[in-house]
Amino acid sequence: MQQAVLRSFAATGRPPAKETLDRVAADGSLTAAEVLSALHRGDYARLDTAGRIVAACPFSPEPTRHRVTLPGGRTVFAMCAIDALGIPAMLGTDARIDSAGLGGHGIVVTVRGAQAEAVCCGHLNFASRSAAGTWTAAHPDVPGTVLELDQAHELGREIFGPLLNS
Repeated sequence: MQQAVLRSFAATGRPPAKETLDRVAADGSLTAAEVLSALHRGDYARLDTAGRIVAACPFSPEPTRHRVTLPGGRTVFAMCAIDALGIPAMLGTDARIDSAGLGGHGIVVTVRGAQAEAVCCGHLNFASRSAAGTWTAAHPDVPGTVLELDQAHELGREIFGPLLNS
């Protein structure tokens, strides 16, 4: 079921229709609602109070700070910067990531094959080293680590790369 949800977001930027989920669930012992509830509990998807999918990590159905443009011009939105870097790995494709970085500066990251390159200088965001340092100094209550682009790209690949392999 998770793969059906991710494939729908990748193809359309939206969650699959209820009928699609019911059809996928019919092959198993759980209902679509039960599987979606388990995905929600595992933080793989977010459901609203009516049980509808409102996000499926790494995808957001609503515009976010992280827009990922796939080959052919298809655009999807990522929940955070790591998710944006993980989408091309998960789909086995190149991509352009346009992100509103910290400090309001736009950042463009191009992913080609296994390489990510910042063309210009949520909770996880793209930022220059100095902007990240300024932001972390101003937010000592937020734990975390500033990653270099290659570290963040590898993390995105590790988390999301294998999700649709099967």
